[in-house]
Amino acid sequence: MRLQHGKLKIQYGQTGLGNFVNDARGLNLSTWDTSRIVRRHVPQGGNQSTLLHSQKSDALLISEGLDADALNILIYNGIQDRFRQQCKQFRQRSTAISSNTRSSKESEANRIREDVKRGELLLTEVFHQALVDAVIKKFSTFTHDFFPCPSTLDSAITDIPAGTRSSTFTVDPSLHPTGNEQERDLVRSIGIELRRKVHSEKINNRHFKDRKERICIASNVLRNSPDMPKGARESFIDVILHEDMSHVKETLKSISKGNFSRERPKGSVNVLWDKLSDVLADLDPRTFGKTLKEADADYISDAQLPMELSDDKMPGILEKFVEETRTAALDHFRSYLTKQTRALVHLALHTQTDQCLLQVQREAAIHEEEQITELWRAFIHEIDDFSQTGGDTKTLPITDIHLWPKGIFPGPCL
Repeated sequence: MRLQHGKLKIQYGQTGLGNFVNDARGLNLSTWDTSRIVRRHVPQGGNQSTLLHSQKSDALLISEGLDADALNILIYNGIQDRFRQQCKQFRQRSTAISSNTRSSKESEANRIREDVKRGELLLTEVFHQALVDAVIKKFSTFTHDFFPCPSTLDSAITDIPAGTRSSTFTVDPSLHPTGNEQERDLVRSIGIELRRKVHSEKINNRHFKDRKERICIASNVLRNSPDMPKGARESFIDVILHEDMSHVKETLKSISKGNFSRERPKGSVNVLWDKLSDVLADLDPRTFGKTLKEADADYISDAQLPMELSDDKMPGILEKFVEETRTAALDHFRSYLTKQTRALVHLALHTQTDQCLLQVQREAAIHEEEQITELWRAFIHEIDDFSQTGGDTKTLPITDIHLWPKGIFPGPCL
């Protein structure tokens, strides 16, 4: 305990203070009255071994600057016996504030979850339109940084009934990021999840793979043989698009090596060879030799193919075949993305729900702290007023309270 310029500073530790009190008479303490120091015993096993409080006749002037820890030390180790009723009421009110805050927080959290649950069906439709349709329309950029722009989501979300929107959450906008920031974070997280789910970009369908390979070969034949007569070109492309692919590839390999003549090679298919024999004279082996290598279907992903096939310069001879293939690819990805919609909606709702719940917790903590602070202030004023009701009293301003480490106590400072 320190007495400095008439102000009481309580420095309370687990050991050492009792001996200091017992030996106080041997010290020169003429400036203060040792009778105002009372040693109290705490049962063995407790975390305090001494207690210090003022005489019942002293008037107290407790600083409002004391923190919660200091005030708790003051209550439980200093003024509780003297102001038992006031301390009891303070504890009850403090407990009530915490209980009410907890109940309010839980109620608001449940309301948020119910709002989100009610809006799930409509949000599923919104995300289906914003995600699937936009991805299909702009497939070429989808695998990089593409994702529906915020304005798309804005226009869609404004159609959600008021009872199902997150705008119904009663949160203080000054305490959390702006709507645009939250929207960007949400769009970014959903975009990452969406790209992760379709990262393979493959269509595991034999029919599609066959059509893709035929288109790649036919396109390269046309590109590498620009001078081929129209009739020969159309016949050649027709063979590539419609005949048995294994036979077509074997025949094309022979042609690419320059191993072709007017006579049908051993092992070739009669019908196929008959169709090709009419155009052999128009083939240039110097340019045709690289066709199969360039036409490797693996050089272009299934996800990129629909955009490649949308080229306005696509030859008319391939137009119908290409359109059917492109439609099949887009239908596949649309179906796949539609299946992922529910998972994406759950992700979006989970993200938004977590953000709202965190905001509820932050606001509840701030509100509780404000109430507790006001309660402390009222309690301090009440104790000060009650302590000064006597006649001849001495005023003890309490400005600071410390809890010293075990075994360490600095002793009196005059």
